[in-house]
Amino acid sequence: PVNNAGNIGIRGIIAKKDVKKVLDILASTESKIEEDWKQRYQNNFDKVKSGSIYEVSEVARDLYRRGCEKELSIMERKLYENAYQLVTNEIALAKNIDLEEAGNVVSEALSSNIKEK
Repeated sequence: PVNNAGNIGIRGIIAKKDVKKVLDILASTESKIEEDWKQRYQNNFDKVKSGSIYEVSEVARDLYRRGCEKELSIMERKLYENAYQLVTNEIALAKNIDLEEAGNVVSEALSSNIKEK
């Protein structure tokens, strides 16, 4: 099964040096977000499905920021939670830290550019 991982689309965990890029994505200002929730959901779903940790990070960032402004729909909240967990797990494995510490790192990056209301 390990030899076949690449053929079926399973990638390795990112290198420890690439964690900074993920955190930079989480802390950056979001790209233009589609206003139509169905289109926005589909775009975000496709990003998560892509398997790219960088695209998953964009989804977590964008939905976190949107959730700070407006309440997320149930589907978007679930998508956010999934993206958040994927990013947290990846960082925990890449940096060899526990999930709680990785969650703190992710949460700190996400909240770093939130403007106070």
